[in-house]
Amino acid sequence: MIGEEITIDVHPDAVGRSVSQVRIAARIAGRPLFNALAAHAEPREVALAATFAAFPDVTPPQESPVLIAARRHDKGTPNMLSMVDVRRAVAAGTNRPDEPFRVWTRLRGIDPTAPVLGYLSDWVAPEVLRRLHRTGGGMSLDTTLRLGAVDITEWVLVEMRADMVVGGFGTGSVLMWSTNETLVAVAEQTAVLRPAD
Repeated sequence: MIGEEITIDVHPDAVGRSVSQVRIAARIAGRPLFNALAAHAEPREVALAATFAAFPDVTPPQESPVLIAARRHDKGTPNMLSMVDVRRAVAAGTNRPDEPFRVWTRLRGIDPTAPVLGYLSDWVAPEVLRRLHRTGGGMSLDTTLRLGAVDITEWVLVEMRADMVVGGFGTGSVLMWSTNETLVAVAEQTAVLRPAD
């Protein structure tokens, strides 16, 4: 709830010369909110770098149709709909049935940072349901965010890929691109599927 205090404990479990692993636990009034694992590595002297995915040929944000426009919540309390803008990135040429769904998205009034990418990556459940020809959403059970080049722009292109469904749980991944056509993150997720139809 708005106004509640979150306590975050950071436990550096393994600290090396260039690679560290950290455990993070967040609580509200003693009850668990989330647990996270993080790995950090300093760049190596002889660093290899490459991107193997290609930036898709899609409309830019300003030419893409609006799917969700940020709007004020009825009670004035900030929520996802009061902060997020989503536009459909339209692919050039014919859309194949297996074509990934792509959207341009941003958070209004918040600088684009790595935590924002984590927030904007939460698209696996609706994409899995779309591939099943269903509508609805779900609740994420886990998310892994792998950061690429630090070139995060206001608008981020989210390219969704559904992998599989087992027992009502869906898995998939998203590629996240800056408007400079730079791959800035890859996220993977497992979600409980909640069809609306």
